[in-house]
Amino acid sequence: MLLHSGAPSRGDLSPPELPQHTMAVILTGIKMLNNMATFSLEMLQKTLGEEGMSLEFRHIASYLIWYCSRLTAEELLHEVVLCVGYFTVLNPENQVVIQSGQSPTVLQQMCSLPFQYFSDPRLTAILFPTLIACCYVNKSNTVILEQELSCALLSNFIEEKILENQAKSSPSSTSKKAQEKEAGDQRMSLLSRFPREQLTAAQEYFKVS
Repeated sequence: MLLHSGAPSRGDLSPPELPQHTMAVILTGIKMLNNMATFSLEMLQKTLGEEGMSLEFRHIASYLIWYCSRLTAEELLHEVVLCVGYFTVLNPENQVVIQSGQSPTVLQQMCSLPFQYFSDPRLTAILFPTLIACCYVNKSNTVILEQELSCALLSNFIEEKILENQAKSSPSSTSKKAQEKEAGDQRMSLLSRFPREQLTAAQEYFKVS
């Protein structure tokens, strides 16, 4: 639907509001992609990364980030951010896709989300894992990232999550309330979106970038 209608000029103050039923279909579709990633990340990355399909995905992701950030469709925005993370994690070819094309690129748009996404822990927990996935071991993307924020923020975020995970593994140090909160946030957590065995290397990468 989005590809057929075409995207209006980004110079417009705000995009035309989509009908509620269209938004529901789009949200369901993005959630299906995210569910696919939890079953087979390789399948998702290969399917969306194919020639032609990758350009369509980039176009749709770019439009939806622009739309949601202006018309406050938080749930859809978060699903799109999650999907971009799955698309790029440990995949150099797909990392290139999200920093190419018309400016602002998908990566630039995510780096330009409202300030709360870089300060509110609830929102950084959604955005930062995707920024990590987009930029890890990709110097070109890291340079773009650094134009908007310090890589030290991502390094500190990873370190914090490593320490939280270590503390969680100790039964005496984790309250029932904290365990319930962790379970509720599991789908969006860094440990569900980035390989645990790469966390220390990623922390060092962003620390020295």
